[in-house]
Amino acid sequence: MSAGEAAPGREVALMRVEVGRYRVVFDLRTLLSVEGQSRVEHDAILGPIDLRVWLGEKASGEGESLLVLGKYAVYRLLVDRVRELVHGEVRRVHPIPSLLRPLAERTSLRGVVELADGLGFLLDPRALALAAGYEG
Repeated sequence: MSAGEAAPGREVALMRVEVGRYRVVFDLRTLLSVEGQSRVEHDAILGPIDLRVWLGEKASGEGESLLVLGKYAVYRLLVDRVRELVHGEVRRVHPIPSLLRPLAERTSLRGVVELADGLGFLLDPRALALAAGYEG
C-alpha cells in the first residue's frame, strides 16, 4: 500500500517498529510473522536485511525480526524494536515529500504516515528485498 492506493476514510493496519532514530511502519498485509530474532532460525529464510544499514545508520546485529512473505521466498528484516499495531484511516498516509526522494530511492520508502507522536516512514518490504538482491 502506498499513499493514494486506497480511498480516503478506509482503515489500514500498520505495524510500527523502531529502527535507530526512525519511526517505520509496514502495511500489516506484507508481514508473515513478528518474532524475536533468536526464536526464528530456518535455512529457508533469506536475510537478514538490517534496516539500520538501509536507513544509513550503524548496524546493530541485535533486535527483533519481521518475516516477510515475498514473491518467491520468506526473508527476515531486522529492526530495533517492534512497537505496536496501528489502525488508522488512509488519509493519514501521505505521498513522499520531495525532501525525502533520495531516501525513497535507497530504502523503498512509499510514503509518510501521521502517528500520534510524529511522522513515520511507510516502507515496502518486498521492494526492499528486491533492492537487497533477494528476489527477482
